[in-house]
Amino acid sequence: MNNIQDRLHALRNEMKKQHMAAFITTGSDPHGSEYFADHWKEMEWISGFTGEAGTALITIDKAFIWTDSRYFLQADKELEDTGFSLMKDGELATPSIPKYLTQHLHAGDTVAINSELFSNNAFLNIQNELSDFGIKLQSADLIGKLWTNNRPAIPTGILYAYDDKYAGQSVTDKLAKVRQKMMEQRADILITSALDEIAWLLNIRGTDVEFNPVVVSYVILDQHNCTLFIAPEKLTPESLQYLVKNKIAIGDYNNVYAALKLIEPDKSILFDGSKLNRALYEAIPQGCKKIDCQTPILLLKAQKNIVEIEGERAAMIKDGVALTRFFMWVEKSVPAGNLTEYDLGLKLKGFRAEQDNFVEESFGSIVGYQGNGAIVHYSAPEH
Repeated sequence: MNNIQDRLHALRNEMKKQHMAAFITTGSDPHGSEYFADHWKEMEWISGFTGEAGTALITIDKAFIWTDSRYFLQADKELEDTGFSLMKDGELATPSIPKYLTQHLHAGDTVAINSELFSNNAFLNIQNELSDFGIKLQSADLIGKLWTNNRPAIPTGILYAYDDKYAGQSVTDKLAKVRQKMMEQRADILITSALDEIAWLLNIRGTDVEFNPVVVSYVILDQHNCTLFIAPEKLTPESLQYLVKNKIAIGDYNNVYAALKLIEPDKSILFDGSKLNRALYEAIPQGCKKIDCQTPILLLKAQKNIVEIEGERAAMIKDGVALTRFFMWVEKSVPAGNLTEYDLGLKLKGFRAEQDNFVEESFGSIVGYQGNGAIVHYSAPEH
């Protein structure tokens, strides 16, 4: 199914089989990431829209992409002849997705949503609006049934330790501080799926997500145990030794749901409902007390230590040097012609890569000429 319209047709057939009036998916992953691996690009697969922010709604006879003004021009181009229409999110004339559904569906209808790609809070917000009109919201991975050929695998990049000399704080100290905060909030167990929080807490890094040195994983933490749920093939002898040394247990990435279901129902569970996906939430035993708030990890991570502050300052100086060299090169090279937008982005990356301790860019260079300069998050093609 290489054609977008063929994919839409197949999805609608699946919806009819399961008696679904509509289906919602979005540009995200089970970890609520802004940038995420190709495996989870469901919205792009079903619609052809490649913007970094957006949500797809498909009914039996209509299909839409909601996205913000950064991507209006891009979406107009990419959605042409796909069967999808653009909903300009943020404009007064554009209804929200729940509002559109309440205007076009009927009481008793069911809307399917891929709950792995929506936070628990986002799921509840949609559910609450729909329930007022008698419309049901149900977790269902419909695209997973269809996107079976050539779907990229979940990343298996290698985990590596982030040296304390750059972190400014050991894993032991971080775990102790988080556990103390858990005690203050009377939480027996903490669950986090946010990749940046996991990277900070365990001083680990990886290459699973472009422009973000994170490791696709989950963490369940209590006063005595810390378990990292991760694909086994991501671990080298060195990284395995590092985890064992820091008393971090290892579980298979796909077993996190089963682990949550085994939690004793008298436990109190702390999680951030704006980040934890709905599928994980549904795996928590109903009897557990649920503490929905920002995690201690997020708040502690926000307080930069001296080493982190100095590292940030050094990075800004290095980037300033790279940009200055790039601008000088542009002034000399562009008048000669034969350079593309892609060439300029590649050259800028090259100047940055020459700086000490360079790993990768924080995001792709936005180099747009003439009309492309109006596309806010423009990404130049290679050819």
